[in-house]
This record gives sequence, structure tokens and C-alpha cells, in this order.
Amino acid sequence: MDGQPLDHLTAEEGRDRLAAQAAIIANQQAARRFALQIAPAERLPREERLRSCAGLRGSPAMPLSAWRGRSGRRYVVRILPVPVVDAEDLCDAVVIQVSRDGSGLAEIRGVAIVGDRAAARAFAASLPPAVTELHAHRLAETDADRAAVLADLGTVTTGRRR
Repeated sequence: MDGQPLDHLTAEEGRDRLAAQAAIIANQQAARRFALQIAPAERLPREERLRSCAGLRGSPAMPLSAWRGRSGRRYVVRILPVPVVDAEDLCDAVVIQVSRDGSGLAEIRGVAIVGDRAAARAFAASLPPAVTELHAHRLAETDADRAAVLADLGTVTTGRRR
């Protein structure tokens, strides 16, 4: 529990220590399950900001974030500024339209599946003025996977979170 090796303990003390650690882990897992059960309409979907590895091996950090869907699944996204520089970043992605206020709260303005490059250019050109950034989830490999992400994150008017 305190990070020390167990080899200096008697067998009984070692079993007691392992049992205590197992109880802590079980309590943490129960707390997570309980958290997913309370106030689902208020809680999900929501943004969960990621810490970046700025300057790792001399490369700039890629702006990443994550969204937690109603199912509890987590979707890592790349943050793209508006206007979008390269429509290629939106191809074959689930794209979340986000407005962020001065305090850093993100609000979902829309969620869409963007297909090829022409669709990405049309999508980027038709953004509402309130959208300040796009969050592109490109890890869903098939159309069915992207549709599942859309269903998990979409059809909401607000997803405000810090």
C-alpha cells in the first residue's frame, strides 16, 4: 500500500496487505460504476481534457481532448481550429462541432460523420458562426463504428464541461 516490497513481511502480513489492496481496488471500481449510474442526462456526453506531452522528443504537442459518451465510452479527438486549414483532417471522421466560452467550457453544437474530401470541404464551409473549434475522432475504422460513436455522442444540444 505504501509502495514497499512485501518480502520483509511474514506470510500472514503479506496476505493481509494484499487483501487490503484488493479491497481498495474493489471500492474504486464500485465508485466508478456508481458514478456512471447517477444523473446521466446531466453528466454525459462531456469533454474530458487530456494532458499533452508538449515538447516530447522535440516535437510540438498535438492538441488532443476526449469526450465521454452516454455509454461511458471515451473517444479521443484531435482539436482543430476554425477555420479548418486542411479538410483532410476531417475525412472519415466523427466530427464534433464545439463552441468554447472564455472560461474554457465546451459545448457541443453538433455531431456529424464526414466522409470524403469533398464532403469535408463542404462541411467546413457550412459551420455555424458559434462553432469555435472542431473535434475530430478518427479512430472509428468502419461506417458502423462511426455510426455508433455518432449515436453515443450525438443528438444533444449541450455537453458543457471544463
